[in-house]
Amino acid sequence: MCVECDEAIYNPICPSCLVKEISVWLKKYPRLWRKVIIELNRYITQALRLYKSATKCVACGNNTTFLCPYCFTAYTLQVLKNNKASKIVLREFVELFNFDFEHTNEEFWPNN
Repeated sequence: MCVECDEAIYNPICPSCLVKEISVWLKKYPRLWRKVIIELNRYITQALRLYKSATKCVACGNNTTFLCPYCFTAYTLQVLKNNKASKIVLREFVELFNFDFEHTNEEFWPNN
């Protein structure tokens, strides 16, 4: 179960694996890269101390999936916004890392 939305995690990719992918993409925006990745890793470290039981990640095999990919990418989007990411960066992030498979959360998309 996702600790944020309380839903079953159907796509069990842990936040650490997602951060690796986000980091690869974000390196082309060096002004944001360091701050955002440090903040995401700090969040994961703190959360793993709190949430001892987690689902096995399909990518790395560790029992570290405590958030669904949607909740983690929504959190990441907020971190990007807090760090003054441009609308271009925000839109690109959402296009690359959108885990809202059913398109039920229109608020996730940044305004034009």
